[in-house]
Amino acid sequence: MPSAKVIDFAAFSTPALTRLAGLLLAAPDLVAIDLTAVVAKAGYPATSVIPAVSWMLSLLALKLTATRRVSHVYDLLDDLASALFAGLAILPKKSALTDYSYRVSHDHQRSFLAGLDAKMIAAELASADEGIFNLDFHAVMR
Repeated sequence: MPSAKVIDFAAFSTPALTRLAGLLLAAPDLVAIDLTAVVAKAGYPATSVIPAVSWMLSLLALKLTATRRVSHVYDLLDDLASALFAGLAILPKKSALTDYSYRVSHDHQRSFLAGLDAKMIAAELASADEGIFNLDFHAVMR
């Protein structure tokens, strides 16, 4: 199985059959809230191969597909839409996602959620009383 890496969209010409195309419906809202800036402001770590926003989108893909545990990421690895959603050629494997989730601190999460709430309200994707919600990106369910 290949390793995760950023996808080269210029060289990408293969049609992608997918059962997860619905993930891509979230893209316009993620652009509207400038997710890349929210992730950067929260200080999430990147690696030499994968940018911080792609790590977050990989974890978000699990949430949006109701994948209950990081260990079930293998259910998504055969579907290119999940990787495209994260801007990657393939999603990171379970061990990489688990390691990443443990590198993220409570301060990262708090800053991210505060920025996300503000951006969602500003983009009129939620009202002030609806904008607060919890995304638990830990490897172990609570």
